[in-house]
Amino acid sequence: MKPGDQCPECLKGSLTETEEGVDYEWSGNSPLSLKVFLLARLICHSCKTTFTADSPVQKTVDDADSPDEEKTGSCDKNAKANATVGCLRFQYGVHHYRLAKIQRNSGVGLPVSTQYRMLKQIYYAGIEIYKRLIIEAARGALIKADNTSIKILDWLAGNGPPGKVHDTPRKKATTTAIVSDSPEGNKIVLYMTGAREAGHNVREMLLKRHGNREAPLCMTDGLAANNPGSDISVIRLHCLTHARRHFIDVKTSFPKTCDNVLDELAKVWKAESETKNMSPEERRAHHQKNSRPVMESLGRWLMDKLESGEIEQNNDLGKAAKYMLKRWSELNEFHHLPGVPLCNSETERMIKFIVTHRKNSLFFKTEKGAEVGDVIQSLIATCEQCGANLKLSGLDSGE
Repeated sequence: MKPGDQCPECLKGSLTETEEGVDYEWSGNSPLSLKVFLLARLICHSCKTTFTADSPVQKTVDDADSPDEEKTGSCDKNAKANATVGCLRFQYGVHHYRLAKIQRNSGVGLPVSTQYRMLKQIYYAGIEIYKRLIIEAARGALIKADNTSIKILDWLAGNGPPGKVHDTPRKKATTTAIVSDSPEGNKIVLYMTGAREAGHNVREMLLKRHGNREAPLCMTDGLAANNPGSDISVIRLHCLTHARRHFIDVKTSFPKTCDNVLDELAKVWKAESETKNMSPEERRAHHQKNSRPVMESLGRWLMDKLESGEIEQNNDLGKAAKYMLKRWSELNEFHHLPGVPLCNSETERMIKFIVTHRKNSLFFKTEKGAEVGDVIQSLIATCEQCGANLKLSGLDSGE
């Protein structure tokens, strides 16, 4: 049938075009597909020279399949496949053995060794981008950092760097997640795995901060290892959620006191929920009016309880109260300065990248493998925060 034909139902009207109908059919494929091109070859029977037809596959100037991979500056024609393997491994938690099994069962084999080679190609193409991201992150006005543990098998086998006690090899490895708000309004996410914790990694990053810039805001939890050092100019902030969590952990043993603290802190979060459409300065003024009196009253109340002995200083409740009071200034900057967050929840969300990888792959084999993971995860997380897709970025096109 076509427009203008007589209606076969009523035999009176004529047919005209209307909105299209929709039908669909799902198909299942392996994550990666392979195209094989058979290229015609000619040979001279006299000199034995072989001539091969041009391949339809577009090649880049620097081919990442070359033996000298470490000097390769761009991804090759397989960049889309490389990016897919990188995203499956570090964004979605599909480790190499699982992907190899999926591909093998689909009839297109992809060995574990080949997958790691593909990740190395991303690493060599992206390492300069990663180094540049560190410099850009150092320019940020607000820098947030947090740690989580990770296993490196070589370290567990006794091949780690010297530790603090009698130079015995270190076995514990830590991944630091850093989120920086750049002056241009972009968010940069960095991962750094090794023996150092957040304080040292933030310090090393801030040493690359050039120019006469104001001291950045630096949000971490209250551990001493997260302090970048007194010689680095930062405005230290501490996470109010961490302080709150200490009271939640002991609530079953001290319900009345903990409920009072949590109810007061709930007023602060209620005030925060009312600031979604406010500018940083309007948000600060709102917290000055609504949160500052609550925090000042809570601080005096906790101090009085400790001094009177109603809260025993050495029990779990006392430790929770002292944790908060010891860091009181850093916990209260949100109603003194514009743009200060209440907590470090954004960085904790970025830590979930590491947790997803840890739950599925369990460990890195070597420190170099951890570095490869840091670079790829940083690129993925930064692309997500900026609304870009890693597979549609420069890594995909070889740029």
